[in-house]
Amino acid sequence: LGPGAPFAPFGTLAGLVTASVEMPQSISARVQSGINDTTLVYAGVRWMNWSVLKTLNIVGGAFGPGRITTLNNGYSDGWTFDTGVQKKLTEELSASLGFKWNSGIGGGYTDTWGMTAGVAYDLDDNWRISFGGGATLLTSSTEFNSLASTGATTIHKQPNDWAFTLGTRLQYAID
Repeated sequence: LGPGAPFAPFGTLAGLVTASVEMPQSISARVQSGINDTTLVYAGVRWMNWSVLKTLNIVGGAFGPGRITTLNNGYSDGWTFDTGVQKKLTEELSASLGFKWNSGIGGGYTDTWGMTAGVAYDLDDNWRISFGGGATLLTSSTEFNSLASTGATTIHKQPNDWAFTLGTRLQYAID
């Protein structure tokens, strides 16, 4: 396939398809403070204007040359808030605990609630090894999408679900 070549996955759509999208912008703010020699707390907030993608105009394809159809995503602006604490337990060992909430933006993108925890151990002045993990709850949703040109609507229901992650890192600091 080259530029302008017809696209036909599964033999169902054919023709040149174009769409113009304004990408969402974001604004973030973060603060952190050492509350004593061994403890650091932090918090952050981020806003993204996902609402610029509330609708998507698609030109051409199976809808016919030059024909415009609108995909109604129904997205709204999104917010993320996070907070946490890092604690130096000994000269070599530190631990962290964090929490995050991310607002759903509509469609199938729902609120998420997350928690992370980790430990780091300084093997010597240059080497550090760390281990961590997290759990995220993706809240249930019902997604409605419609094509304005055909009136077709799809409905997708998603129950609560969990995602888990584990990780490790080996770091070397160059003096």
